[in-house]
Amino acid sequence: MSSLSSSGDELQLSNHRLRVMISSRGASLGSVAYIDSQGRNRPCVIGHDLHLDRYLPEEIAYAGFTIGRFANRIRDRLVIDGSRVSLSGQQAGVALHGGRVGWSHAKWVTGNLTSTSAEFHHRSPHGDQGFPGEVDATVAYRIRDAHEEGERAGILQIAFSATTTAPTVISLTNHAYWNLGPHGETVDSHRLQVGGPTALELDEAQLPTGRFLDVETLGCSAEQLVPIGSRILDHAVLLGGPPAFVDGELNLAARLRHEDLQLTVHSTAPCVQIYTGEALGMVSRPRGGLAIEPQEFPDAPNLAGAPSVVVMPGERYEHLIEYRIEELRSGGGTETAEFGPGRASAAI
Repeated sequence: MSSLSSSGDELQLSNHRLRVMISSRGASLGSVAYIDSQGRNRPCVIGHDLHLDRYLPEEIAYAGFTIGRFANRIRDRLVIDGSRVSLSGQQAGVALHGGRVGWSHAKWVTGNLTSTSAEFHHRSPHGDQGFPGEVDATVAYRIRDAHEEGERAGILQIAFSATTTAPTVISLTNHAYWNLGPHGETVDSHRLQVGGPTALELDEAQLPTGRFLDVETLGCSAEQLVPIGSRILDHAVLLGGPPAFVDGELNLAARLRHEDLQLTVHSTAPCVQIYTGEALGMVSRPRGGLAIEPQEFPDAPNLAGAPSVVVMPGERYEHLIEYRIEELRSGGGTETAEFGPGRASAAI
């Protein structure tokens, strides 16, 4: 069963396993509900209830918004293709999530609607928040059921793409906060596995120092699920680890589990930011959701050895994130599956 409903800026995509609310305001993901084997709707995302006219994105910790033109933190002075660029930053020397008025603030244009998919389009002018080049960006949402026999999984894909009229830097992601447990609980009782053994060391401004850390020193693991507990996580994990950073193929970014429900995230980006949501408050209690944000390296233009984030005229930036939500079988099956990259499909 599939259906499409809409109310103003809001759209609902649905099929046998998923009910997903999205909005043209910030090309945002408002809610995700998984339909389990008992027919129950089980919310998986901390929603901002889609009354976006009430809040600025930063007032609700960017919950569910598309982040651009550059996700995470970047120094507000950089050089792009030999030209010096000054960005509109919110903090001393740093621009966060695209600058003071990033793409999360934009009203995107809706197109190509079906019962299980929709696209949002945005044109960012040359000089927007200081970034060079006029950029045409698309965020495409699609849901589907897993086709493997016996699977009880629903799959949400978000595909980002962009072109530019002048050399610029682009890193796009979605800033949803995930919670697979009962309403109102924190993610402390969840278990987490990250997609690589290495993280970027960050300074006091949360900018990379150029050095690397073993994720186990941060209380994480790339080999198995470990309890989140009360630990504060706000780390940029490399997918694959140096020196061979993984980029351009779907690879495991993170796996999150609570009791019989599991979320597995794959991405074509080389990095994922993991954040336990201490700043949540308007839409949830602090630590009410875990942000899993696949993206390019934070401050990549100023970080020696980082994969290039420069997009030239005639080139296309592309990034695909796949979220797989499944109900685990007790006593075997998915519950006892081996840890590792898992299955992912690049089709969208």
